[in-house]
Amino acid sequence: MKLESMRVTHFKCILDSGRVQLGSRACLLGKNDSGKTALLEALYRLNPALGLEGRFDVALDYPRALVTDYQEEVESGLRPHDIVIEAQFRLSEDEVGAVEERWGDGVLVEPVLTLSKGYDNVLYIDLPLNEAVAVQALVRDLKLGDDWRAQLGTCALIDELTERLKADRNDLPDADGCLERLDAIAKKGLAVEVYDSCLEARVPQFLYFDEYGQLPGEANIDALQRRAEADELTMSDRVLLGLLDLANLNLRQLLDSDRTEWLNNRLESAANRLTRRLLKYWTQNKHLRLRFDVRPARPGDPEGMREGTNLWARVHDARRQITTGFGSRSRGFVWFVSLLALLKQLERYDRASILLLDEPGQFLHPEAQGDLLHFIEEELEARSQVLYTAHSPFMVDIDRLDAVLLVEDKGLSAADDEEAANLGTQVSAIGGDLEKDNLLLLQAALGRDIVQAFGEASGEKREALTPLLPESLRRRLDQLARA
Repeated sequence: MKLESMRVTHFKCILDSGRVQLGSRACLLGKNDSGKTALLEALYRLNPALGLEGRFDVALDYPRALVTDYQEEVESGLRPHDIVIEAQFRLSEDEVGAVEERWGDGVLVEPVLTLSKGYDNVLYIDLPLNEAVAVQALVRDLKLGDDWRAQLGTCALIDELTERLKADRNDLPDADGCLERLDAIAKKGLAVEVYDSCLEARVPQFLYFDEYGQLPGEANIDALQRRAEADELTMSDRVLLGLLDLANLNLRQLLDSDRTEWLNNRLESAANRLTRRLLKYWTQNKHLRLRFDVRPARPGDPEGMREGTNLWARVHDARRQITTGFGSRSRGFVWFVSLLALLKQLERYDRASILLLDEPGQFLHPEAQGDLLHFIEEELEARSQVLYTAHSPFMVDIDRLDAVLLVEDKGLSAADDEEAANLGTQVSAIGGDLEKDNLLLLQAALGRDIVQAFGEASGEKREALTPLLPESLRRRLDQLARA
């Protein structure tokens, strides 16, 4: 099941994003405070992964200029709760087959599922169905016998089938049971019944990841195990468990091992395995090596780690010959390792997922941002859809401009407050009029590509390219070539 489009309304700085078409990857490009994070947050709350909370709160999330009027009108019954997020998913052939196997060939008018959620925090389901086909599937399931199936074969609506069964209830086997089932379906709706029976477990979950869910450099294993058993894991806990999964370790092994040499060997092997995985994509410093240390807690350890057993993650720089705590490394490095770990933790759940990465390149050098784009293409996009926000030209893949979506808060450039109140964040594909901020980002991305191509070109190719460039750019590139 693929997320095909989304629309966000009345959420934080967004009044109406417009219908946003999505592919296997989407780069939400825009300046700070344009509404990029709000788009990801709204989508995440539709169906959050890892059992996390996905509720909308009017007091916190509704656009501030409008919230008072909205609350009064809802409370007085003048309007229903607003919908915040609407998402359309296209079903795969297997998913269509599962629905038709249960509900009959041709029951789906179109293989598209629409899910929406608003400030009442109810999940709404829309699935275009041929009700007549579904009714005949129900007739077969009710096991009324061949004669009754023949008599009811003309029924095209659930209400019609119900009335026919009520009229003949004295002659029907298990009439009350049949009518009870039909009444339950009618109350919740046929689309919901089909969704519950065939599609609910197949809907992708959204995993939202930002800088606040990063991997801790140390942890008390006993406390972590208690939180896991109580199902009270934080996002940082899940990231750490993912790191242990990547290393092929588990908490019980760390706590119950009675052989120091065995544990040291396992920790060393785990660290080497993780290092190989990391350095496949982290090109900034190939001399880094991850290390683990497990030892009994001591009185001078950080609060919450003074009893039981502690795990410490460290990073050794073989070139500089120094070892530092994991948490003291650059924020970009910590973020990248944390993402690797969280993705591993997600594999524990037998559920398709869509990744929502909020400013993944924020703390990365431009070269590392290129590594991240390579990682997204090679590792992430191959197994799930990826939506990420960016305000750096180095997070724009020139070969995938179709994946770039421009996010602009139109209210910020409005002529007056009255006009601004009716605008807000909107999303569009490349084309048409661009605000200067987004135009600058795209120009920088294209310029980066031109400079790189010019720098890598042979002397003959460079001479051929030079006449095509503006004089000012030609002079700068010549200086760069001579440097």
